[in-house]
Amino acid sequence: MKTRLGLVAATLTAGLLISAAPSAHAETWRHTDATGDVRVAELEEGTPDPLPSAVDRHERRGDITRVTATYTRDSLRVATSLRAFDNADNRIQVRIFTSHSSTFDLVHVRRGAQVTTAFTRSYRAQECEGLRVTPTASGVVATVPRSCLVGAYRVRVGVLTNTYDRSYERGTRDDALRTGVTSATPRLGSWIAAG
Repeated sequence: MKTRLGLVAATLTAGLLISAAPSAHAETWRHTDATGDVRVAELEEGTPDPLPSAVDRHERRGDITRVTATYTRDSLRVATSLRAFDNADNRIQVRIFTSHSSTFDLVHVRRGAQVTTAFTRSYRAQECEGLRVTPTASGVVATVPRSCLVGAYRVRVGVLTNTYDRSYERGTRDDALRTGVTSATPRLGSWIAAG
């Protein structure tokens, strides 16, 4: 009988210790974007980034379908899904606004075989060790270490895409939080807090 009581007490103690341990907490913001709301412009010589002028419901390239931002005590992960993600030249901008009132921009650009990623704070280049942008079958995933965001407790995120198709002389732009309307900077989503 003593052995059984000892086993029950040990099991209860272990359960209490596990439940008292801090858990890995993360807040997530998800947004499903309207499809068929990409604005398209004809590209002209000498104008590499025109502001698209008309919505083309059939244009799939650069059309954001979903954004999921997850903020943990270690990093911010922003997954952007697109209707079509092919070999056209493209630019994806992730804007991050922090509870410290700092604005960070992660800009990932692919032009042919050349791929570059820039990270800025208030438009000034910043080093960010551990920053990753990973292409997926349906878009890209950006991971920004929390240390690069000055350890901010909360963040808001927005995403803007541009594509450039020189063979068809067309450029597109889509903002995850605007339907058929574009701006030079992404609109921001809801606050999410780090774990």
